[in-house]
Amino acid sequence: MSEHRGKREAGFTIIETIMVLAAAAMILLIVLLALPALTRNSRNNQRNQDAQTVLGAVSQWELNHAGTIPDTGSLHSFLTSYYKDRLSLFEIGAITVTTPSADSVPPSYPPSAVPIDQLQVYNHAKCGTGGNATSKGAGYSDVVALYVIETAHGTSPHCQQL
Repeated sequence: MSEHRGKREAGFTIIETIMVLAAAAMILLIVLLALPALTRNSRNNQRNQDAQTVLGAVSQWELNHAGTIPDTGSLHSFLTSYYKDRLSLFEIGAITVTTPSADSVPPSYPPSAVPIDQLQVYNHAKCGTGGNATSKGAGYSDVVALYVIETAHGTSPHCQQL
C-alpha cells in the first residue's frame, strides 16, 4: 500500500484559485463601472457650488451698487478680485450676464443653448420647469444661473435662482 492515499497535499486546488480570481474580477468590474458615475457626480456637485458662488457674487454686487445687476465685464472683474479661488469648473471668462431691457424680456431662456463649460446669468428671470428660466412673474432683481450638468445619457439643463 502507498503512503500517499490517506495524506492530502497542502495548497489550493485549481477550482479554489479560479473562484478567488472570479470574485476579484467581479469586484474590479463593479468598481470600474461605478467610477464614471462617481466622477460625474463630483463634477456636477462642483458645478452647483460654482453657480452658488457666482450668484452670491451677483448678490454681493447688488448690495454694493444700489440693487443693480453687474454686466458681464463688471462681474468678471468682481469675480477675479474676490471669488476666483472659489471657482473650479467654470472659467470666469465663460460666465455671461444677460440683462434684457424691460420691453425685450423673452418669455423663456432655453437651456439647450448653454454649453457644458459655460454658466449664463440672467436678470429678470426665475427658474421654470425642465431646467429653463422664465421671465413670467419675475421682478427686476430676480436673477438665475443656467448651466448644464452631466447625466449618464449626456447632459441636462440646470437652473439656480438667487
